[in-house]
Amino acid sequence: NIYAARVNKILPGINAAFVTIAQNKSCYLSLNDAKNPVYTNKKSKKEGLCEGDEILVQVIKDALKTKDPVVTTKLSIFGSNVILTNFDTQIGVSSKLDKERAALLRKAVLSKCADHEKEGYGIIVRTNAKNVEDKAVSQDAYSVAQKYNQIIKKAPHQALYSCVYHGMSDYLLLMKTIDFATVEWIKTDCDDIYDSLLTEYGIYDDSAISLSTLYGIRGLIDNLTSRRVWLDCGGNIIIEQLETLTFIDVNSAKNISSGSNSILKTNMEAAKEIARQLRLRNIS
Repeated sequence: NIYAARVNKILPGINAAFVTIAQNKSCYLSLNDAKNPVYTNKKSKKEGLCEGDEILVQVIKDALKTKDPVVTTKLSIFGSNVILTNFDTQIGVSSKLDKERAALLRKAVLSKCADHEKEGYGIIVRTNAKNVEDKAVSQDAYSVAQKYNQIIKKAPHQALYSCVYHGMSDYLLLMKTIDFATVEWIKTDCDDIYDSLLTEYGIYDDSAISLSTLYGIRGLIDNLTSRRVWLDCGGNIIIEQLETLTFIDVNSAKNISSGSNSILKTNMEAAKEIARQLRLRNIS
């Protein structure tokens, strides 16, 4: 989402600012991502970003445990086949498209967005536009440009903490990157996701059995939230996630066979399982 936010603190020592997007809702803003912000209310007479200024920011990372959400003044608006950005005023096309197709799409977008540099935005045509008609892609670009221009035009009149643009959920953004010619199934039994996919794309409904039951999802989730993960050899690993680090302990546990091969087997299985758990639990 994009919010009208207030700059509370600027900390040059860490090259960052803290802004609020709602009462008592603080967010982290890297000063590298705060160049040429869109002001809704420039409180300070000094040039550049100052404490007390009110600006438009977009959330790019949600809060995680004790960490604040991360925001940027580089605004992006997603269409079905394009992305609009206000930090690059070029008309770009995905490098995965061949040169001839890319040239046609760029020309089509320019026909609808000729004033993009003057109005301070750029358009990127995504890979999933490969099999879409040029006219549909250009219309999509025009639509997001109109939406952006309305946001900028209304910015000086926005009340503090207003949400001026509701962004798409992560799963819909992911769908924008997919070439549907390669997709056979989209499976969900979550009502809100189903409704939004039906609205956005139109999908076939087969509600014979819940996906949680079909794939044993509850058991998998329980396994991923457990401190202890068992290995085939009878050993286990203990995963402790703290605020500043994660540590993993390897135990022989029920693997009571003797000899160095037993220890090696436990460690080999643990190494593979640890790599898997790092990915599944998104441990960085």
